[in-house]
Amino acid sequence: MKKRRGSIRGEVRVSVFCPYPERVINLCAENGIGFRGLKRKGEAETEMTVSPTGAKRLRELERRGYFSVKEKGRSGAPYFLMGLRQRYALFLGLILAIGTVWTSSFYIWQIEVSGNEEIPTAVILAALRDEGIKPGISAFSVDNRMLENRLVLKLPKLAWITVNVRGSTAWVIVREKIEKPVREIKSEVRAVRGGVITSVVVTRGAALVQPGDTVDKGDILCESFPWEERAEAVVKARTWRELSASMPLDCIKKSYTGAEKRRETLVFGEKRINFYLTGGNPYMNCDKITESRRLRISENGLLPLSLCAVELYEWTPSAGTLSEAEAEAILKARLISRLNGDIGAGSVTSTEFSKTVENGVLTLTLSAECLEEISG
Repeated sequence: MKKRRGSIRGEVRVSVFCPYPERVINLCAENGIGFRGLKRKGEAETEMTVSPTGAKRLRELERRGYFSVKEKGRSGAPYFLMGLRQRYALFLGLILAIGTVWTSSFYIWQIEVSGNEEIPTAVILAALRDEGIKPGISAFSVDNRMLENRLVLKLPKLAWITVNVRGSTAWVIVREKIEKPVREIKSEVRAVRGGVITSVVVTRGAALVQPGDTVDKGDILCESFPWEERAEAVVKARTWRELSASMPLDCIKKSYTGAEKRRETLVFGEKRINFYLTGGNPYMNCDKITESRRLRISENGLLPLSLCAVELYEWTPSAGTLSEAEAEAILKARLISRLNGDIGAGSVTSTEFSKTVENGVLTLTLSAECLEEISG
C-alpha cells in the first residue's frame, strides 16, 4: 500500500489505550474529532490518524482519565517546515522555489490555438507574436478588444478572435469567415467519366440518357428546359479504372548496431541548456526519437521549464531483397488507397490484379469496376 505523506494542515498518528475501543470511537464523535486509518493493534490499543487539533482534544480527554494517548508520528507541511527552522539554506531555497512558482503564474508560457480550419496555426501564432502575444509576456497585458481589431485586419479570413488566460496558458479561440458558396449556373450536365448508366435522378431539366446507356467523357447527360437557365441531375454509372505501380525488389535495409546515445536539454523560455558536451550527430546513420515534457504545477499552471530528451540509435545500411509477396502486398495497399481517393464517395464492385517482374522490378496493375457518380 502506498504510504500517505500527510496533508497541508498536517496529520498525527496516535495510539489510544482503552479496554473498550468502541468507547474511543464514541468519545471522538461526541467531541468532533475526525479520524481515519483506524486499526486495532491489541485488546486495549487502537491506532488512528487525526489532525493536530484532534490530537490536542485527545490530550484533553486523556487528562480527564478516559484513556491514555501515545503519539506515533507526525507528517504534513507544518511539521516539515518546523524541521527546517535550523536549516536556513533549505528554508531559503524553499521560499525562493515557492516565490518562483507563484511569480511564474502571472506570465503566459504556453499558447493553444483552436477553431481554425483554413488558416494554419503557425500563421495565427506568427500574427500573435507580431502583436506581442508570445510565451513570457505578462498575463495582464492582453487586450482582447484591441487584439481582435488588429488581427481581423491582418488576417482577412478571420471573423473574430479572443484570448482566455487560465493559469500560465493562453487559449486562443478563433472563428473564420464563412464564404458564401458561388453556385455555378449550368444549362447542361456533362459526364466527367465514361461508363454504363445505372441510375438517373433529374431535379431540374430534361434527361438525355437512361439506365443501360453507354456514355463517354464529355457527353451531355441532362440539359435545361428552354424557359430555365439551370440543369441539375445526379447520374451514376458503372466505370472501369486501371492503375499501375512499380517497386524494385532490391532495397536497402537497416541493421541496428546496438549503439545508442541519450541527450537531455533543459529549456528555459527560449534558452536551451544542454546536459552533454559534444554536439552534432555522433552517427552517420541513426534513428532519432525526441521527447519533450513541460513542467507544470496544475493543468493550466505551467512553469517556464521543459525537459527535452533525444535518443539516437545507430544503424548501418545493408543490401537486402524483398520477396515478390512482400512487394506485392505493399503495392496492393498503395493501389487500393489511390483507387479509393479517385472514386471519392463511389464504391468498388470488383478488383483484379496482375503482375509482371522485369529487370528486378515488380509492376502490379489493378483493374477495378466501380459504381460512382459521373455527372459534372
